[in-house]
Amino acid sequence: LRASHGRQAWSTQRRDRSGWGFTSAMVDPQERVLVAAPGDTRFVQVYALPKRAHELDVGQACLRVVFSPDGKRVATAGEGAVKIWNPFGKRRGPSRLYLPPTWTLEVDGAVVTDVAFAPDGGTCATASSDGALRIWPVERRDGRPHPTHALAFDATPQAVAYSPDGALLAVGDARGRVTWVDTGRPRVVEEQEAHEHGVCRLTF
Repeated sequence: LRASHGRQAWSTQRRDRSGWGFTSAMVDPQERVLVAAPGDTRFVQVYALPKRAHELDVGQACLRVVFSPDGKRVATAGEGAVKIWNPFGKRRGPSRLYLPPTWTLEVDGAVVTDVAFAPDGGTCATASSDGALRIWPVERRDGRPHPTHALAFDATPQAVAYSPDGALLAVGDARGRVTWVDTGRPRVVEEQEAHEHGVCRLTF
């Protein structure tokens, strides 16, 4: 990974402490902090570049880790949930960040394969193995959070990305299609055959 001004932030050849690679990694918008999810452990590593600062105990293998647009939150996706964290919280203990996530979005009986924040940071979208795209409020509320909208797909959605203006969501599925969703009143507006195999990541 390289910052926009060319400074190397992370070697793509580097491995985590067990020798496994990372399933997901992202640098915050201010290019000060790197979060990285190792492939075989529940601990997401937080680096105050260039040194590791602490870890987030996500409780399961993490498939995707992303920053919010303002860089103040981190979302981790995995088995049954997306967890939203304050990566700059106070540490409890010698190395790990012993703090609960500030917000947990539960998806019972499914693996969350991807998560994306809307450009305004007020909502996020998740793709999961139960064939659903869900849109969630990000701000914490009383009680268990529920998605504001959900759309069912006939092939497992594997990747999600918001357009820069937040008006559209691109959804990539296991059959290689990209589906465009209008976020104003969530509905499918177009489908495109994109790849022979599944779409794993999307970006604008």
